[in-house]
Amino acid sequence: MSQFNIGSKTMKLVIEEASRLLQIVAKHYFDEIERPPSRLYHYTSLDTLATMLEAGLAKPDSFCFGTWFAGSCLTQNDRAEFGIAGGAFLSHLRTHSNESYNRIPKLVDQYLDNLGPFVMNTVSETYAICFSKKADDLQQWLIYGDLGAGVCLEINADLLWDVSVEQKWSFSDVLYGEHEICGDLEPFLSDCTETLAGTYYIKDEKQFEPLLPLAVFIAFFSLVGAKSKSASFCQESEWRLFSQSWGETLTESLKCRRKVMNRNGYLRHGVIVDLHAKKSLVTKIILGPRCTNPSTMQTVGTLLMGFKKCHNITVEQSEVPYAG
Repeated sequence: MSQFNIGSKTMKLVIEEASRLLQIVAKHYFDEIERPPSRLYHYTSLDTLATMLEAGLAKPDSFCFGTWFAGSCLTQNDRAEFGIAGGAFLSHLRTHSNESYNRIPKLVDQYLDNLGPFVMNTVSETYAICFSKKADDLQQWLIYGDLGAGVCLEINADLLWDVSVEQKWSFSDVLYGEHEICGDLEPFLSDCTETLAGTYYIKDEKQFEPLLPLAVFIAFFSLVGAKSKSASFCQESEWRLFSQSWGETLTESLKCRRKVMNRNGYLRHGVIVDLHAKKSLVTKIILGPRCTNPSTMQTVGTLLMGFKKCHNITVEQSEVPYAG
């Protein structure tokens, strides 16, 4: 537990400086990300699928699968992943040649109490929609597809990429382990150095200038925290579309859209969001290996019929054998 505290006014200045860094640095960072493969896959339960479709039906002239559920990173296992990114960053900086950045781990430890509320707010206000490059995959079914009783949605990733650019959502592949997380760190730090060189600060705030390196940590944490995982999960080949966008906590379309959903018997926090695509983002629905009841396909087909221009979406049965 930290024994040091800084005033709220000073911390506010540090966070504001971090936001300025993000707005400048993050655009460069995401501009370097390669486009995803043309098809990605989203595994979910039948309950969530029905909620997505029914929410879309309530909107006039809505395209099929224009409405999605984005889960809050605070109430799912992803919240632990923010710590992975921060830990990798600090580990890398402990031996950094730049004295200013070499001090960041000590500053983070010293002012941990002040950073805590910011960290929790960042995690709680980050919403993600997760995809995999793997189609009809047994491991994905077991972890994300309701133990094989859910569905796998084949996504037109080219169209989703265009939507993310238009709506200023962050869309990128997940980084696995310290090597990938810190792979682009030096260009990031170089951009931060250039940006901070022109920083104007209030001279009366004597504590502010020595704390500027904390703004670099906050910027990195906000930028990479939502897209980092342990190297042990690398086989998932995951991509994420998440709500943080170049220094903004939430896009305007997300505000006031918070919702609690009951999924598989427990409460899951998230938001229903509209991805304003010009046509359906989904090209195929694969029913899980445990979806063997003929009425399931009929139910999904009935829901699809409520939308315009969804006739190109096919519904298929999983080819993964189920021994249940």
